[in-house]
This record gives sequence, C-alpha cells and structure tokens, in this order.
Amino acid sequence: MKSVRSILSLTLLLLFLSANQLYSQETRTLQPLDTQDFECLKTLDCIQSSERLKEKGWSFILDDTVEKFAQELTAKMEGENVSFFAIYNKEGHLVRSVYKRKNISLPPSLLVYLAENNPEGLTLTGTTMTMHNFDESTITYDVVLQNGTSVESKNYDIAFVEELSKYQGLRDLYTGS
Repeated sequence: MKSVRSILSLTLLLLFLSANQLYSQETRTLQPLDTQDFECLKTLDCIQSSERLKEKGWSFILDDTVEKFAQELTAKMEGENVSFFAIYNKEGHLVRSVYKRKNISLPPSLLVYLAENNPEGLTLTGTTMTMHNFDESTITYDVVLQNGTSVESKNYDIAFVEELSKYQGLRDLYTGS
C-alpha cells in the first residue's frame, strides 16, 4: 500500500512539473510597443501583416465569440510588466484599447519633480504607464511612493509631464545648468 501511494505521489509530482514546463514554454517575452507600433495597432490589416510586431513577440488571436457584441473582435495579451486589450469592429478599425506597462522608467522631468517635491522622504516603489486607444496624448503615469509607515499613489498625465519638461528646460537655461 505504501508503494502505491509513493508511485501515485511521484506521478502527480511529475504531472505538475510537466504542466508547469508546458505553461512556461507558452509564455513569451513581449517587447514594449512604440510610436510606430501604435499607429499600426489601430487597424486589423496592419496588425495581421506587421513583421515588426511579430519580431517584438506580439501575435494576435482575435476572439469573435462574444455573443453580446457580435460585431466586434477582441484581442488581449499579457506579458511580464505589459498588458494589452483592444476591441475592433468587424471592418477592422479600433473601437477602444488599453495598453499598460508596469515598472517602467519615468520621464526624467517627472523624476526630478518627484525628487524635489518629496518632503516626507518617500521612496518610489512602483510605476505604471497607461495609454488608451494607442493615442500618446492619453498617457498617464501612476507612481507608488512609500516609506515605513505610509503609501501614496499619484497619477500624472502626459500634459503635466510635458509642462514639467518645458519648465525644467527654462530653469536649466536660466541657471546655466
């Protein structure tokens, strides 16, 4: 009886390990998207023929099985620190999308701003960039700041970051930095 349990335990362990290995083989590295990719992602024709997206690990399987929205196709992908969700109409045009990247490097002007406006000595512990409809003017940066006792989440839109860049550029010009 003891040997049957041992064999059964070993079999279950091997099944678990092989299932994990299969899953890890399916996971792929998705390289971040950039301005050239955003324009392409607005139409299905471009997505399906783009070698650039394929080279970055982005391949799309479109789901048209959603009964409630029979006239739409959805695409969804998640990778380490990146996620993507988009809906396209049957003609292949973008209806809406959300693209997120976690743990990204913030724009230098935002980093300077956070450093200069941090009287409590908070440490930057997380960042997320979110973009809607592949439109760079909709970018927002979410930052998580914390110290031993408190955690703060702050949100900055791209317009604010661009204003910071202008201000810091003028300040540098004025001070000769």
